[in-house]
Amino acid sequence: MPSNFTLSFLRIANKKLKNLPSSLLKPKVDSSGLFYENLELFNNVKSDEESLLKRIEPKFLFEIKFIAANGVPIPSEKNIKREKSIFHREVKIALFDQTHNKFISNTVNVTATWTPNYEDRWNFQRNIPNIESSIFVKIQDYEENKFKNVTIIFEFVIYFLKGNQLMEISCGYASLDVIHINSKSTKLKLNLEGGAPFKKITIRKDDVQVNRTGWRKVVQKITKNIASQLELEIVPIERNSRNMNDLKALPPFILVNKSATSMLRYFREYIARRATINGGLDPNLGGDVKVKTFLRCMDCPDTFEKMYKFWNDTIM
Repeated sequence: MPSNFTLSFLRIANKKLKNLPSSLLKPKVDSSGLFYENLELFNNVKSDEESLLKRIEPKFLFEIKFIAANGVPIPSEKNIKREKSIFHREVKIALFDQTHNKFISNTVNVTATWTPNYEDRWNFQRNIPNIESSIFVKIQDYEENKFKNVTIIFEFVIYFLKGNQLMEISCGYASLDVIHINSKSTKLKLNLEGGAPFKKITIRKDDVQVNRTGWRKVVQKITKNIASQLELEIVPIERNSRNMNDLKALPPFILVNKSATSMLRYFREYIARRATINGGLDPNLGGDVKVKTFLRCMDCPDTFEKMYKFWNDTIM
């Protein structure tokens, strides 16, 4: 196995019930016990059709579009049968506070595809209906001095079968400082590191397998070394877009799959109605069976992806 491979650090956090995909959507009562800290509600709504959720303009809101990644380490075909041992590839994304050495957001997952003809490359299916290749990052009360040491971490993870055990293995990660994101659309190439943000491991050139066929082999000989990089695009959200309306209804601080925003907006509408069903605050909203079941499904990547695809195909 490549020397920089470790167990997925975000999966380890999730197994400890930290930084789960649902963690910032779960209703949380504040210290006073009188309000929900992640629900901004109107006091008086005249019609059942009106939303109870206040729409507040976020200071920081961007879409991250995944393009491709090159130079991703992979075990040699001489050592393992890749097609039988590697079942899935995904990028796990979360915000990391470098000052306190910890993750501070929920986690979102983006699926990648792979072909033996380009063994070092991970592809992201762009412009194909119901195939996820974008996420949103929302920080409602963004202040540069508070986020100057916060970075977005992109962890490359394979699902690897060893004997009868399925393991989530980290192949490396890329990072992007939040304060370096500006108000213009920008394409970036981020270098990959090995290990984890709190313990880096150098990616060895020998661990980047770049054997290619046909015209790709000619390109390889010309370029020689393949840089280990993630290519993505940062895009600001238009204020009058439908996505903006859905995102305003979500918690003030969250990462979310683009294709899931509509479903999560209506889940928030349900929470708002359920929280005030008796004309006052219900402090036991977190124990609602529907809420608990939805959040648990959200924490299972396979189930959650099927849910929002069904929502977009059948309901919307």
